[in-house]
Amino acid sequence: MPITAYSNAARRELDVEQWLGLNFYDVNADPNWVLMSGALREKAAVDIECSCCGARGATLVRGARSKGTGKSVAQPHFRFSSPDDSNPHNTAVEVRGAQDDNLEQHLEPLLSSNDIESCIRRQAKEIRKSSE
Repeated sequence: MPITAYSNAARRELDVEQWLGLNFYDVNADPNWVLMSGALREKAAVDIECSCCGARGATLVRGARSKGTGKSVAQPHFRFSSPDDSNPHNTAVEVRGAQDDNLEQHLEPLLSSNDIESCIRRQAKEIRKSSE
């Protein structure tokens, strides 16, 4: 999931906490986002887009801390989804999830260093062909 995304309103790439600050939400006063309004969440869905492919429908995901140590174990980030819960990202974007139906066709079985070298050679040939 992307840690930063493009804000159309701010006209720049921001992380979640920066975006919330620009929208006058005090993360320090409400670290668990209990008081966050639905309107602010809806604004994120409309304003924020994936920096790589322009996917819309951003959801704000708060960071997490370890209960034992209090250390940060997950950063706040953006999640993108469509109304039908499908992945809206372009197929070339690396944040596509494992739930994608045709993911298997893009995987290469790598059993040895020879397999890896062979895979790289095939991909280089495909890139050369597509750029001609």
